[in-house]
Amino acid sequence: PAEAVKSDGAVHARAFTHGWAAINLGTTSRMVRVPQDQGLVDAQNNAAPATLTLEGHRGVIYRKR
Repeated sequence: PAEAVKSDGAVHARAFTHGWAAINLGTTSRMVRVPQDQGLVDAQNNAAPATLTLEGHRGVIYRKR
């Protein structure tokens, strides 16, 4: 891990050496801000959005380009 877990209620996020991950442990959807200074992409090599909505009990992983 590149930093400690950052929590905002039910949403927890953490930066890693080669990426970033977030999980919503709650039951309702939550908006999440994705770091834009790391060149993050998804599995299909699409740029990560600035914000996204995570449904309850869902997560997301982005890797550095």
